[in-house]
Amino acid sequence: MLALKDIYAKYDQLNVLKGISIHVEKGEVVSILGANGAGKTSVLKAITGGITVTSGKVYFGEKDVTSLPAHAVVKEGISHVPENRRVFRELSVEDNLIMGGFKFTRSKKEMDARMESVYEMFPRLRERKTQKAGTMSGGEQQMVAIGRGLMMSPKLMILDEPSQGLAPRIVEEIFEAIQKLGKEGRTIVLVEQNIFQALQISNRAYVIKSGEIMMEGDAKQLLAREDIKEAYLH
Repeated sequence: MLALKDIYAKYDQLNVLKGISIHVEKGEVVSILGANGAGKTSVLKAITGGITVTSGKVYFGEKDVTSLPAHAVVKEGISHVPENRRVFRELSVEDNLIMGGFKFTRSKKEMDARMESVYEMFPRLRERKTQKAGTMSGGEQQMVAIGRGLMMSPKLMILDEPSQGLAPRIVEEIFEAIQKLGKEGRTIVLVEQNIFQALQISNRAYVIKSGEIMMEGDAKQLLAREDIKEAYLH
């Protein structure tokens, strides 16, 4: 479904990705892991049109999307839930969800059905659907952000650091929700610093350091490797 082939990319004159090759099959949860500054978010920006790719190709399905601007990538069916949540703070939970789906639904019935699906995933949002998103806790805002991404019924969902800055109990809830989405057959790219929890809910993973892939493979096999912590931290 998604393939990055030998991607090189830079910010200004700084090379941030150096020969990255990643593939994601339909229905997989694939994690991109690494410490802060490793290049994880740069990989996402290479997919979503937020960075200059100097060499290599990005394919979504059969289509070359390497040079597409961000809004065109969204139209292809890729939903990006950014780090730090970025909810519409002055809008209610319900209006945030509507903002996620209004360009991608053909009727109120379809909009309502998708919203109901989000509320089933995150019952707390149903309870607080009239509350302004900016007054909610970080964990609740993350639920809103994921729900908003789901409202477009994406072919591929990208989650950038969904556990960042959240309390351990809320992190567990968020990972449970992602795991449930994976079991439903959704295709997910998960970018995380929380390497061990991410591996537990993923099919496969890539470990990135300094813009290069250091390890890749089956998530359970990576989880069992003694050297993964060292590769991740050093």
